[in-house]
Amino acid sequence: MVAMLPFGTDPVPPYIALPIAAILLIGISLLGYRVIPSRWRPLQAFLTLPLAASVGMTTVGVVVWTVGAVIGTTTAILLAVAMMVAGLTAAKMWWWDVRVLARRVSALLRHNLLLAGLGLATVALAVPQLLLPVVDSDGLRYHLALAKLYLLEGRVVFYPWDVHAAFPQAVEAVQMLGLRAAGGEVAKFLHFGAFLGALVVLMLLVHHHRASRRAAVCAPWFFAASPAALAASGAAFIDFFVVFHVGVAALLARFRANPLLIGIALAGALSSKWSAAPAVAGLVLLVWARERFRPGAL
Repeated sequence: MVAMLPFGTDPVPPYIALPIAAILLIGISLLGYRVIPSRWRPLQAFLTLPLAASVGMTTVGVVVWTVGAVIGTTTAILLAVAMMVAGLTAAKMWWWDVRVLARRVSALLRHNLLLAGLGLATVALAVPQLLLPVVDSDGLRYHLALAKLYLLEGRVVFYPWDVHAAFPQAVEAVQMLGLRAAGGEVAKFLHFGAFLGALVVLMLLVHHHRASRRAAVCAPWFFAASPAALAASGAAFIDFFVVFHVGVAALLARFRANPLLIGIALAGALSSKWSAAPAVAGLVLLVWARERFRPGAL
């Protein structure tokens, strides 16, 4: 019953869950543009969209989680919707950066059509799972279960019979929005969107120059083809939100973005899942060491 509407009886079909998830992801990225001060934005336009998505995701998750605990989930959801609607003022800038990023990614794919086709075919293997109801154990047992419990209780409460209720739940707070709008199936498409975002970030991270074009296309393909990644991509998990945040932080570090932005992306990873701590610590040490011993190396 967890995968169903909060107060309904029937699972929501994919053709409803998909657009709801897309609207949420777009609204979250638009909000990110409003949150990031103009003077902090990266000089490279193709970096701004992944950064905004990371910052917006963290902002919505923390706000919904905090307000839901202090006031109530209804107020938290209405506030999150209002914040995303306010982000529409950045729609022109967002659309410009979408086109810049799309041109960069499509250029890489066009130069390696065979590898691109194999990669897209691999990603498409996750589609059947997206068309099924939520059946994964993690989603049913605590990710969506806790979000639904909060909606039924009317506020974010501590649930003492599951250790996961004591962890940061920024992603579950975002999933709560989808659960309230159209049921638990939305969470699968949100997670798949984070998976696709992580693949794009990995492609940008690997691409250095003309000679690295093939490697930039192979990297996300190889990552997507790994059983652990492909099997989880269409589930109601939170893991690829963490991967996306860490990937954005690494991408920003490579292009010497504002350290505070790198920290915000890493904070998004930690607020999503504490097991991201080793990756966060490793990236922090790497950035510190390079700047300490080789200033300007990044």
